Amino acid sequence: MDPQAAIRAIASGLLADRPATLEAVRRADGHVGDLMMDTSLEERIEHAAKYAAVPWQFCFVLGGGWRRANEATSTAGALGAALPLAAVAIRQLASRDSSCSAADITELLISTTVDTRNLGAALDALVAERLVISANDFRCPHQRFAAVLLGRILEREDEASRASVAAILNAVVTDYSFPLAGLRTLLHELWFNDYGRWRRLIRRESIEHLLARCWEVSEPDEVMTACFVLTEISPFLEDGIAIALQGNESTIVSWIERAINPMGHGLARLLNDLLNRREEFAIELIRRVNPIVISGLISNVDPASAGHVADLAKSLRLGKGDPWAQRVLENLDKEKLLALAASWPPEAPLYRIISLMEALAWPYETLALDMVEVFLPTARKKLTADPVLNFRELDDLAWHVLRVLDPLGVYTGKYAPTTRHIHLARALFDNVDLHDLARKLSLAPLRMFQQVSFLLALLHRVSGPKFKRLVKLIDWDGLGATIGAHWSHLPHEAETLIGVAASTSESWMTMANFIQRNLGHMETMPPRLAVVAPDAAVEFVRVGKSIALANYSQVAWNYGEFVIALFMEKAPELLPSVLAQCIPTIAKTLSEADPSWYKESSPMLKAMLAHAPESLQRVLDMMSAEKAATGWKAAMSAGRGSKKTMDVLLQAAWDRTDAIGDLARQLRKRRKPRSISTRGI
Repeated sequence: MDPQAAIRAIASGLLADRPATLEAVRRADGHVGDLMMDTSLEERIEHAAKYAAVPWQFCFVLGGGWRRANEATSTAGALGAALPLAAVAIRQLASRDSSCSAADITELLISTTVDTRNLGAALDALVAERLVISANDFRCPHQRFAAVLLGRILEREDEASRASVAAILNAVVTDYSFPLAGLRTLLHELWFNDYGRWRRLIRRESIEHLLARCWEVSEPDEVMTACFVLTEISPFLEDGIAIALQGNESTIVSWIERAINPMGHGLARLLNDLLNRREEFAIELIRRVNPIVISGLISNVDPASAGHVADLAKSLRLGKGDPWAQRVLENLDKEKLLALAASWPPEAPLYRIISLMEALAWPYETLALDMVEVFLPTARKKLTADPVLNFRELDDLAWHVLRVLDPLGVYTGKYAPTTRHIHLARALFDNVDLHDLARKLSLAPLRMFQQVSFLLALLHRVSGPKFKRLVKLIDWDGLGATIGAHWSHLPHEAETLIGVAASTSESWMTMANFIQRNLGHMETMPPRLAVVAPDAAVEFVRVGKSIALANYSQVAWNYGEFVIALFMEKAPELLPSVLAQCIPTIAKTLSEADPSWYKESSPMLKAMLAHAPESLQRVLDMMSAEKAATGWKAAMSAGRGSKKTMDVLLQAAWDRTDAIGDLARQLRKRRKPRSISTRGI
């Protein structure tokens, strides 16, 4: 059977029984799934089918075979094939995954004076163990596998073998036959393996050779790639990116002035890196560019070029207010930009025009908002057609241009949205059929719940009545079925959606009932859901289940005080069992050395001191005074929040007769702690 036909048949068969396939794939690679940060099963199957040349390679990619790199590295080492495998991986990364013969690997190893006496047997072993695709194609089964293998081999081998790998690396970096894009990938993977430990393997002369190649390019794609390479090179130079650019400033200026799609993407990356490391030097370099040229570049964008120009514009510090920036803004052709926004083609990606408006939002807010106003009919059509998918791009408009969607709470004070910002955001929903919107939102897949949350949060901010009506119209039982088995440990995106939807007194009851209907599916309850459905939370704990006040290494300090008050009011006898879930994590967190761990915990700790002192003593029982001393001392000298936490801890530990008590009394002598009022808790 033709290998490609076999792969297509396997892929089709796997998709025919999605639940069983997903379960099997997740046993091999837990990063495949239905959550927001997971790779979707369909995407992984499609990628495996497109990438693989033979069925076993398809299965390797499907199961994320790169996650088993440690086993592969040990196998190669035992077979005496570690260096040939390193050469395969290096060449695969540098060549951008181009095909490779045994002769190519042999030639590379011979050129670096690596011992090749047993090379034939080593290459045969790599084929037999399926560490390469075949005897006719000496590539690893996947490029990600090659990247991970290179790091594992360097970790495992001795210094003599690492020197051989270094020779291979330097030979490849200085070889003109490898594309700049591939060498960029190689440097990137080398830098991010083991926190940059292996950058020492690349010689300064090799880096200088690569730098020279970058300055020779002229085509737009090559210039973009050269900029990416220059950014990757900087960590390999002790003096950083400024030295990499030294003497070639005029070239950078000329690249900016003649920026053709897609050059702006690379230039933006390069300039942003330079601004982060050497801001004064970067601004001086940017100000050498002709401002009238930049005005023309921005004014003359079209749907194809808007994205790369927007990226570049964001890196030029147009909002600095200096004469150069003012000249750029004064010479923009406002009519052209407004016409572009008003006539944005329906087939063109929304993110490009939104990114351009974002680039102008701070430097030239009036123009940016005028562009938003004429763009709204297009945005509204997109929202109506597919609110879940298209709000992935429209949320940037609401967030970074209009500043009305603010999930991080940063647009406050002088950065807060004006009346016009809010008016434009509200106008996005003008004449939108809420029944149709609710129906489409009710069909959202789990991985897209964040977009539904963002849309609801925006609507809540700009139109309370429409928000309340939309929440009532959404088919919550349908979304509950979409959550499915994930109810047992509710994902963050689902928890957030429920919390956002419960933002008003009317919608709160809708969501409380929704939680109650699904109570039996939960193994643990996020504390945010306890806030929404307190009666359900008490019922949940009564049957022996827990409120997840601690999750992984984090404590939900912001909800802890409420949960304690809730159970003190409704079921005080259950409070010790509620707090038992989080006691080990609290003990670990409040033993950390950095004072930032202490700044948010005082309200919950005060509530424990007042209403559950035995639980707080159990926290102290689990602490090591020796470990806690560093963090406690630092917290006493830190910000107000950390000091408040220490006041509670010192008071709670004062009468203890163990080492924690000794530490508390010792620290308390350093300053008189503020009295801790527990009235009203």
